[in-house]
Amino acid sequence: MKIDFDELIYQITLRFDASITPAEARALSGTTEETKDINWLIDCLHDCAIDNEKIERVQDIDFERFRGVGVVFVADRSFIFRLMSCVKEVQFNQIGGDLSGSHVEIVPMLKIYDDQIVHRFYEREKEEIAVIPGIESHWFYAPLWKNRKFLLQAGLASLLTNIFAVGTSLFALIVYNRIIPANAMASLYVLSYWNGNFAFCGLRHQNGKITSFGCGWIRIRHCHSRSTIWSDY
Repeated sequence: MKIDFDELIYQITLRFDASITPAEARALSGTTEETKDINWLIDCLHDCAIDNEKIERVQDIDFERFRGVGVVFVADRSFIFRLMSCVKEVQFNQIGGDLSGSHVEIVPMLKIYDDQIVHRFYEREKEEIAVIPGIESHWFYAPLWKNRKFLLQAGLASLLTNIFAVGTSLFALIVYNRIIPANAMASLYVLSYWNGNFAFCGLRHQNGKITSFGCGWIRIRHCHSRSTIWSDY
């Protein structure tokens, strides 16, 4: 059975008011479509301050005290379920299907399956690493801290964009101040090569994540009629 884990992670986080789109999930994990499984789902939700509890069988759940969002995988179908406060019962919805109903209706259908994978997801009550005590419950800092991985990725992307923008300005400055007056076309070719190499090869990309960043000095020889000048940029 093929499961759309991108849609599943969106449905789970939507019930915690922290919806993650499929594009955000791919950026968060950098995992290919073929390697997505329940462990990938757990890791992505863990980065969003949503923890999980593994349950042996769905019939072992005390639905009167159930809190959070649950997922159950069986041989030919899978369900997501949660407590509906308006009717005071746990509602099951089939993932990628039309079957839905209360736990009274769905659980007897699932009892016949011996091989069940059941997980309960819930919001993290206490952060493992918190720079401010009680940050997980603060009205302003809690969303920032829970989504810190997304914010760090956005900040890194913004930093690199600005670095490349400054590099473009420096490139134009060097060309107009050093290369054009000296008519050093060979230096222009070398500078253009290293500028492009810095932009496209400086970032080493592995599994969808930036792992390292490289830069270096460019030493260009300016050929004048009477002297040779070395300049470091």
